[in-house]
Amino acid sequence: MSLNWKFGKTTEEKENFAKYDHQPLSAFTVTPTPTSVIPTPTSVPVVVNKSGIVEKHEDRGLVLELPSGVLFSSGKAALKAEAQPILDEAANILMNMYPQAHILIEGHTDNIPIKNSKKFADNNALSAARAEVVQQYFVDKGIEAGRMDAKGFGGSKPKVSNDTAENRSKNRRVELVVQKTVQ
Repeated sequence: MSLNWKFGKTTEEKENFAKYDHQPLSAFTVTPTPTSVIPTPTSVPVVVNKSGIVEKHEDRGLVLELPSGVLFSSGKAALKAEAQPILDEAANILMNMYPQAHILIEGHTDNIPIKNSKKFADNNALSAARAEVVQQYFVDKGIEAGRMDAKGFGGSKPKVSNDTAENRSKNRRVELVVQKTVQ
């Protein structure tokens, strides 16, 4: 993916952001091109970093969407081995770029009911468990537990229709919402 950036900050700020391996939307002005903008229902540009973490600004704050399918196996709340570098990068973003912000960790699933699970009664329980696992990972990495809340939404907030396997995959996700603070 090709991104065209026009830097609109001071040299010191550019150097500070260069220390980290991503470019938050708040740091730069995006010049949309066909390859740099991912269409969304509100046509808001988003940034995808090299680990596949999607950063987008919404009314509720900055949302970091972690790549679906990489964190958890179907019907499970145990992290996959390949989740570690993605969660490490997300923790780095949260600790270094937003050290005082409150973070809501949201777990989401598709609309396919869980079958034969002794551990989870339904998708709400599964999504809540996944959000809590991500929260504990961040606590283990040094983010204060009091800065975070974990919540499962099951299939109640799909990004897209659940009519195809590909769309259901998009709906299975964890979102980190860096919440706006009220002064």
